[in-house]
Amino acid sequence: GLCGFLEAGVYFGLNRFWYYEPIVNSNSHGLHIFTPYYGAESNFHLIPFLFTEPCSSFDWYIPIKFGGYYFNVPEGSAPERGFYTEFGLGTGIAYYPLKNTGIFIEYSIGRYGYYLNKPRSEFDNALSTNLRFGVSMKFKKS
Repeated sequence: GLCGFLEAGVYFGLNRFWYYEPIVNSNSHGLHIFTPYYGAESNFHLIPFLFTEPCSSFDWYIPIKFGGYYFNVPEGSAPERGFYTEFGLGTGIAYYPLKNTGIFIEYSIGRYGYYLNKPRSEFDNALSTNLRFGVSMKFKKS
């Protein structure tokens, strides 16, 4: 936490993507791959502005994300092997049953579609949505 309504941190996880293997004898198959993603995030917390004495177990926030993922597929696959950029803005809720550990769910709009860009390309105007959930760990400023 940076102050009562703003925090910054890093994120990482795994996502399941579709890809098509290289065409051999006019055939190609769609397969799944688990791909790591990572990045930096800043959260703007809304609850401190709505309640004078907010409950410390629940959180509602606006996340801003910038990161990427590495698509490790065979050469000639679609989409191509390489690093892809992601960014987004959305909303999220979290519940902290333990002091610094909780669960969250976030929905964002931004650039998350791996068919919308090529590795190492410039930003384009295509937007997609993203839904993520997982475990959150907070290290609050004392």
